[in-house]
Amino acid sequence: MRGGTSNDPEKRANSHANLVPAPPAPPGNQRRLTHGTWAAIRRERLDLETREIFDMLAEVVPVRGADGGLSPADFIAVEQLAKALIRQERAHAETLAHGTEITTGPNKGNLRGVAQYEERLDARVQAWTDRLGLNPSARVKLGLQLAQTRKTLEEEAAEVARSDPWAGVVIDQADAVSGAENASQTPSTEERPSATA
Repeated sequence: MRGGTSNDPEKRANSHANLVPAPPAPPGNQRRLTHGTWAAIRRERLDLETREIFDMLAEVVPVRGADGGLSPADFIAVEQLAKALIRQERAHAETLAHGTEITTGPNKGNLRGVAQYEERLDARVQAWTDRLGLNPSARVKLGLQLAQTRKTLEEEAAEVARSDPWAGVVIDQADAVSGAENASQTPSTEERPSATA
């Protein structure tokens, strides 16, 4: 039989003796890893890197849960942002090391696949940060900037009231005076023009 396995059992045994599987790669082998941006993130590495980034993001996300921590509704979004940041870092390291353009062959001058992927990751990270309110314009869109300012002013007023018991009295008297002035300036219902007139 030409090009195939011999029908002779002895010859077949000899030819199959060379077909011994290679020993498995040692743990942590990355011989075929080129840049790692498309690779699935290993569970051990995901846990370590993602947990660090996740914890950092969870502290700065402006929308808080009832317990003051990260809202359970934002858990997946923060985890996705952490993964995207890890992949973005890998893609950026690859483009720094090897450039963004193809340097040989018929596609010379075109963006390398990893550079295109890095651009998509940049957009994905921007989208997640907008959704989570992690930049000033996103916080304004979510209405958090004004709420945060008000909360800070209320905390400051409470701190002043705790440290100076007379501060609350002065503020209350000032409120009462300004309230009386506003009441005297507000026209009565008889003086107000009607909406139908």
